[in-house]
Amino acid sequence: MNRAILQTLEHLLTHGEVNTKDLADLPAGDEIGLWTYSEDVKRAVATPKIVQLLRTLPSTAEAIGAILSCQPEIRQSWQQIVCARLQELGQQRDTASLCEAISTLGQCADSLLEQLPQAKLAPTPYTELERSLFEVPAEQAIAAPKLDRILGATAFLIEGKQGNTEQSLPNIDLVNPSNNWLKRRLIQPPHLATSQTTTQWRTTSILSGSWDDYSPTDPPPQPELAAMYWVLARPWCFLLAQIVFTQEAWAAERISGELTLELDPSNVSLSYRPPKLSVVITSTDGAEILCGSLGELLLRVLDRLGIDILAPEVDTLDALLAPVIEAMLQRQVWQFSLGAGGHRPHYTIHPTFSDTCYRAIGSKNFNRLASYVTATIRSTSEQWAKERRMTTSSQRLNSMSY
Repeated sequence: MNRAILQTLEHLLTHGEVNTKDLADLPAGDEIGLWTYSEDVKRAVATPKIVQLLRTLPSTAEAIGAILSCQPEIRQSWQQIVCARLQELGQQRDTASLCEAISTLGQCADSLLEQLPQAKLAPTPYTELERSLFEVPAEQAIAAPKLDRILGATAFLIEGKQGNTEQSLPNIDLVNPSNNWLKRRLIQPPHLATSQTTTQWRTTSILSGSWDDYSPTDPPPQPELAAMYWVLARPWCFLLAQIVFTQEAWAAERISGELTLELDPSNVSLSYRPPKLSVVITSTDGAEILCGSLGELLLRVLDRLGIDILAPEVDTLDALLAPVIEAMLQRQVWQFSLGAGGHRPHYTIHPTFSDTCYRAIGSKNFNRLASYVTATIRSTSEQWAKERRMTTSSQRLNSMSY
């Protein structure tokens, strides 16, 4: 196993897919469900278990180490070193450090008891890989905390026996949302497209993070359909379009509340590329409930859909959405209003795009085939508002009791 495998795994953690042949030396990854395969078995596709490792460990290097540690021969070598370190802490009577190490190892700690006779602080056959991941060979003391975290993060898969093969998902279809927004699908965080992601787009099982231009091979007969094709082909644009579409349909009912995307008045000069939008839900009794940010709403919607973002953390989602919103305004999918009559600055669906939602491809693909996404946005928003209202009521009762 050479260092090229590290680049392959980094690409998998970043883009979600690599050539199947590049992971031939790591069969355990498929067996425990860290990745599955595309329908044609040419691509290895990351699963939500990969995202769990990314979120659990502090760096990409350790996440790569965690994947490697699932190979039985590598795991055994690293466990022997960890056993030796635990023995060392016991001999030093360093109870605090010993307890911390055992706690970090989790389920893996129990299995180490059986390996204590094989404990040894000696170089492994993987020194070159270890230097790249840990900066030192695994037997060096500085690598000990990293090994504990890596073995602990993967213990649920190996020692906990929760690692199982995953079923393949269908390839992404550029214009069919019902095929794309499936449970266990991964979506890349919003990003500018590269030549590599553009060429892979038509044969991917991962929802792209790109918002660059798109038009079908055969140009639509009506120019106004170009925005619809772009929205359908770009997942984050699709979600943002679905939110303002849901907003419009909700408001049209007139008796069941409303969803508003508000911009802080101090940021009006940045309305073309807002750093953060607030989600305000108006209840049936007219109460306005500030729920949180647009990024938080999208995270809740994705969670309900069973889709994970392929990223170590998601705290910066609002900032990543700013250029996507700019593109939505430029292509007349969204529109901005300064607000009047007591209303704050806010965003709604553009009338031109609204009309397209009920015509031709919009009526079928964006409206009907994506109806469950629309329903999820609505139900998620309503549930969020209820949670916020209950929290506020509980806080008021607690303050009154004092």
